[in-house]
Amino acid sequence: MLNIAHRQHLVQLLKKHNLWAKKDFGQNYLVDENILLDIVEGANITSDDTVLEIGPGPGALTQKLCSKADSVTALELDRETIPVLTDTDSCGSFENLTVHQQDALLYTPEWKDYKVVANIPYYITGKILRYYIGEVENKPKSLTMLMQKEVVDKIVTSKNESALSLFCKAFGDVSIIRMVPPEAFHPAPKVTSAVFHIDIFPQPKIQNISIEEYSDILDKLFIAPRKQIHNNITQGLGLDTQKAKELL
Repeated sequence: MLNIAHRQHLVQLLKKHNLWAKKDFGQNYLVDENILLDIVEGANITSDDTVLEIGPGPGALTQKLCSKADSVTALELDRETIPVLTDTDSCGSFENLTVHQQDALLYTPEWKDYKVVANIPYYITGKILRYYIGEVENKPKSLTMLMQKEVVDKIVTSKNESALSLFCKAFGDVSIIRMVPPEAFHPAPKVTSAVFHIDIFPQPKIQNISIEEYSDILDKLFIAPRKQIHNNITQGLGLDTQKAKELL
């Protein structure tokens, strides 16, 4: 088995399968041993855990998860990457690994108690968070994801709230595990990344409103961030100004 956390080993494995990172899939492979270990530790993965990994790629993080967790189910959208992931030089020898060629936004988790770990294209991180926090019936205990640092900063701090940050904070405790520089990836992205973590509350903070309604209201409130809130409510929800002010 190769240690895919090492750039040389990753390139060797990719060459074996005549495969390279694809820009259209937003593929940037993490090749830093310490960061991978920090992700597993930050996600608090134990030998009792069921892990859903989204975007395993060639398997650098998958190797660490399989070595620590009871079972790992990996969802990989790119069909051509799966033979690399299941190669015995990568993760093919792990008996506790199940791999699906699957869109994570169409997957229905079958477990009642599991943790999500993801290294995915940054343009879909918001959709992944909303789907697994708010939409799936069996919600995870936690999510640990590599994300763009700028987005993580907005979610975790209270200085510049967004619809996504308020959505996350209604459903769990949010934190930053660590920063990740561009050179930790192959190929290197143009932005600094961060490892984001959220522990999901047993019950969300919102009451007497559905998750779909809450998400819709947040989106409408941030249609025009520089406008007064009651103006966004009147435009987004189709209410008159007086009714909007009464609601506020």
